[in-house]
Amino acid sequence: LYSGRANLSMARGQLVEADLELGKALKAFREIGDQRNEAMMLNNTGYLRRLQGRMEEAEAFHLRSLEIREEIGDRVGVGRIHSMLSGVYLSQGQYENAKMAATYAIEIARETHDRLFEATSMAQLASAENKLNDSESARLHYREGRAIFVEIQDSLRVLQSDMNIARLDIAENHLQQARETALQTLITSREQEFMTTEVQALELLGDVAMAEGNTREAISEYITTIDRLQSTSWASKLNTLEIKLANAY
Repeated sequence: LYSGRANLSMARGQLVEADLELGKALKAFREIGDQRNEAMMLNNTGYLRRLQGRMEEAEAFHLRSLEIREEIGDRVGVGRIHSMLSGVYLSQGQYENAKMAATYAIEIARETHDRLFEATSMAQLASAENKLNDSESARLHYREGRAIFVEIQDSLRVLQSDMNIARLDIAENHLQQARETALQTLITSREQEFMTTEVQALELLGDVAMAEGNTREAISEYITTIDRLQSTSWASKLNTLEIKLANAY
């Protein structure tokens, strides 16, 4: 229950509340000696630290989770941790490490038939490839991951995949297509009450406007996004938007 409430809080951008719930869940699993779920809570806390922008702490939580997963022979869990570590390395600018971790995670996910993390790791791999200036491979892997998310009916991650592809469209100057994706994502996110993708879609509209040279519109979109973030504790995203707004000014 603590873990479930933490996941709901993260989806709402209420990261302080999520942190408290994860702490309770981690303590409870340790008290009863449930190492598998202890490792899961460590992993989830690492993901939360990434959202908070605390990358060194995130890596430490993921690595401790990895130790437990290997100790108890949880092959599925080992693959999932490498996927998470790939995200940390991406945030730290360690793109080759991110690519290697994601590739290893995909191998284990396929071996263990873990479709969710096969797709998640595919997205991590694509992000690393994009940063390494291999946009063609990145687009291919984003689409492969998206197809799996559609198959397993994970609508939140389908939207995230669409926005990742839209960012490639911006880089390749397909601005109208990126705008259409952002607008459709915004509509769907509000219908399904996905706050995180709603914020990302608003941010994407600002990025499209900046790419078009329409600074006034970009400023308006960034301000709208910041206003939407005020009801959350998603500090790392708020910092990102404040920087983008400053650059636009």
